[in-house]
Amino acid sequence: DAHPGAKMVVTHLGLSDRGIRPSPDLFDLADHPGVHLQVSGMKMVSPYPHESLYGLIEQGVERFGPQRLLWGSNYPVVGDGNDYIADLELLLGGKLPIPPEAVAAVAGGNAGRLWF
Repeated sequence: DAHPGAKMVVTHLGLSDRGIRPSPDLFDLADHPGVHLQVSGMKMVSPYPHESLYGLIEQGVERFGPQRLLWGSNYPVVGDGNDYIADLELLLGGKLPIPPEAVAAVAGGNAGRLWF
């Protein structure tokens, strides 16, 4: 609240490698317009195609709005090049619960606007 112009990105859907439940305070951060949520690191807690995280992604869309969601590859930690491509295709192919009209923004447009 003291720094309304600050920008922050919560990576890996706010998850740790300990499980698929984010901090209970994660969605409170959505009240701050400078906070963005990155859809990344899914393989750390959920095997491909990461379906156990789809509800969390839906909540992220609802609370942060698609304009404050960013996709991140987590490469090279995600695995090899095939893992990177598979995760990207989940997003671009409309398999993640992100509105189709927002996919291009989540895939890179929002990051460009945020950082540049």
